[in-house]
Amino acid sequence: MKRAMHEDPGARLPSPPERQAETDRRTGCQRPAAPPACSPGEAPMSERHRQARWIPLALGLLALGLVAPLLGQKQKFSESTDVVLVEVPVQVTDKNGDPIRGLTAADFEILDGKKPQEIVQFEVIDLMSAELAERPKPVPIAARRHFLLLFDMANSQIDSIVRARQAAFDLLRGLHPTDLVAVATYSLLHGADLVISFTSDRWQVEQAIRSLGSPELLKQRSSDPLALTIAEREGSSDEGSISEDMDSLAAEHVQEMNRLAAQADREALVSEAKTYAKRLKDLARVLDSVEGRKHVVLLSEGFSTEFLTGEQIQGGASGGNRAVESGRLWEVDSQERYGNTELQNDIEDMLEEFRRADVIIQSVDIGGLRAGGDVRGQRGDGKGSLVTMARGTGGGFFENFNRLDEAMAEMIQSTSVTYLLAFQPKDLAPDGSYHKLKVRLKNGPRGARIDHRAGYYAPKPLSERLPIEQRFDLAEVVMSGYDQGTVEANVLATPIRVPGEPAYVPVLIEVDGPSFVGGFEGESLNAEIFGYALNDEGEIIDTFSEIAGMDMAKLGPSLLQKGFKFYGHLDLDPGTYSVRALVRNGATGDFALRVATVAVPEEDSAAPSLSPPLVPEPLGTWLMVREGEAAQKERQVDFPFMLGDQPFLPAARPRLAPREKAQVCLLGYNLDDKLEVEAWVTDHEGNEVKGGKVTVDKQPKRTKQGDQLLGELDTKGLSPGEYQLQVTVRHPANGSASSSIPFEVVKR
Repeated sequence: MKRAMHEDPGARLPSPPERQAETDRRTGCQRPAAPPACSPGEAPMSERHRQARWIPLALGLLALGLVAPLLGQKQKFSESTDVVLVEVPVQVTDKNGDPIRGLTAADFEILDGKKPQEIVQFEVIDLMSAELAERPKPVPIAARRHFLLLFDMANSQIDSIVRARQAAFDLLRGLHPTDLVAVATYSLLHGADLVISFTSDRWQVEQAIRSLGSPELLKQRSSDPLALTIAEREGSSDEGSISEDMDSLAAEHVQEMNRLAAQADREALVSEAKTYAKRLKDLARVLDSVEGRKHVVLLSEGFSTEFLTGEQIQGGASGGNRAVESGRLWEVDSQERYGNTELQNDIEDMLEEFRRADVIIQSVDIGGLRAGGDVRGQRGDGKGSLVTMARGTGGGFFENFNRLDEAMAEMIQSTSVTYLLAFQPKDLAPDGSYHKLKVRLKNGPRGARIDHRAGYYAPKPLSERLPIEQRFDLAEVVMSGYDQGTVEANVLATPIRVPGEPAYVPVLIEVDGPSFVGGFEGESLNAEIFGYALNDEGEIIDTFSEIAGMDMAKLGPSLLQKGFKFYGHLDLDPGTYSVRALVRNGATGDFALRVATVAVPEEDSAAPSLSPPLVPEPLGTWLMVREGEAAQKERQVDFPFMLGDQPFLPAARPRLAPREKAQVCLLGYNLDDKLEVEAWVTDHEGNEVKGGKVTVDKQPKRTKQGDQLLGELDTKGLSPGEYQLQVTVRHPANGSASSSIPFEVVKR
């Protein structure tokens, strides 16, 4: 959804509050069913509704400049950082291809061009280690393996594509849970199209493989602007959201591509091969924006090698050979005999771009043994082109899927240990230039083989980055799973059980005004907001995305003074989730990702559960923004934050004055008078501090939203700084639960 923000006296609170960038319709200060969003006299915001546009990630249109900017806002970017950290994932294997463990930073040397660089960060990621699951933070994106399944629709027959889809399903089952997978297709009509971004969600990847990117083949398509999801999960089976006539529709599509190709003459086929090389070169350049080593699994029958090397590789007494032997050189077609030089150059340029982007192509001949009635016509045997693309990037060529499974298993084993090195180049110009890298192993085992990226591109102004590159950037931020970004923001997610339905989980996102606006001086500004809930398997269970259009002439002063607060929701079944809230300034590219863990309790569980402590904040603290009307109408639930008959909005990160007494509401389930309640204050590192007093009434109140325990936080004795409010409840028979919330003590 996209809205424009305006200020207008009087307002009411949005029914479910969510994160950082939506506008709110407000009409006066009387209080009907919805609670007040701002105090009398504070300016609210009216809204105009427009469905957010989902933009296909069409790589084939890049050269024409026809891909619209991310989420529809014209981009005007500025650089906000001067320090660049270059991460270099390195694999070291012995002569048998097995990973070598136990190396340290002292064993490596990095050269940027010819200049040695200081290794400022060093980390070891061993996917086979039992300690991996106990890591305090997710595996860095640069150290995670990325697989792009690329289905070549233009150079493949119908039955070959069907076999390729099954092979792709089999390949998924052999990957590590930390591996990220994307799906793309190549067709004559669209070029290279990204179906789904690199994601941890295997179910979504399966839907992408089944649909092959055709929207009409999905029963219910996701509207995720970052393309981390493609299909809605609601009401879908293992076969996903794919309609029953998928095979026939896909067959018609591929059959048409083959019919056109079979009718083409040699010149047209050479032109098609040139276009193929140039569009894959575009794909390679875009993939450079993705951190870490990328493996493109090219599922194709290839194009004829004759176009590359000429008929001389075919052998035999062709017309060209007889003309040469008889001296009639004027009858020889040089391109037909020796190959098309221009095409050869295009192919080499494409391969160089893949190498620079740290991409390895694993090419698979999905045609296998072809029958005599092959409909490829003049296209010939494409095996040679597949070999060229694989060997040109350091990958492998596979003539059947069984060998592919074996080779991928070997590759997964050999790349299971990654040494992540990082350095900070000095005086790096933001011009997008390419820098060669060399990593050396000092005093390493004899026969050790070292594998690393060949180089890196210097940053370039965001105004020069393609929209699809920006999408990849944001998708990787979401997949990273840890807090990052230059914008100051906080998130609070509180599960509310609804009998017989998924839990309603309000998501509150608070965004600091000055760090969000930055140096922007334009008339209007879009705040782009994304929310994702991932389960323990990396599946994306629910999402939201919104745009808030801000009229800076009217809202600018208030935005800088107050910041803004977004209120939305997720629908989640019982379980534990990583809620990832991303807010981005659409004009500068500055962003914040904040991650919160949410545990939705089982309805029939007797164990106590506890949401983060809720601290009501004064009305008018923020400019309020809400999720779109369609999202609000999805769930008809009572407003979740109530003290008696009074609604309130809790702070995601309370800011309290010294010696202030703040009310605290503990919301949970199975809270009764038998509980032992312990509450205390720690510093931001978790050490208990002197000063600060927390009292909690041990008599719970039953409400529509759950069980409530009310208390008070007294900041007396706490110096200005960052703290955590910690709470634990224990039941003598049913177990315990704990929660916490960060807060600040600030001088006012």
